[in-house]
Amino acid sequence: MRALKALDLKLSTLTAAGIETQLAVLEGDLGRGRALLAQTRGEAERCDSMFMAHSLAYLEGLLEPERTGAPKRRAVLQLFSSHGWRDPRRAVAILCPVIDTLERARAEPHENRELTTA
Repeated sequence: MRALKALDLKLSTLTAAGIETQLAVLEGDLGRGRALLAQTRGEAERCDSMFMAHSLAYLEGLLEPERTGAPKRRAVLQLFSSHGWRDPRRAVAILCPVIDTLERARAEPHENRELTTA
């Protein structure tokens, strides 16, 4: 990760921040993960890296209660679909692979969950 940041290029810095965000969430540090998520998503928007920004919005939707998170995730998938992605969820997972783990954990019975996302 240090090597990515050391390149001092917007894309490498943004990629490193996205990875750091996802690792915080995987480690169960949801407070830090949410803070990094907001910061990284804002930076992606400022850099016009809209696919990264929207992928992070999908992750944000996974960390929210279903009532607010599900519509956010659907909107992201619709956006990717409107840009020609035949499998928009896969496109999001390419940029934000932690969603696979989070969605598997969400599908498990509550008592077996390793990650609490709500």
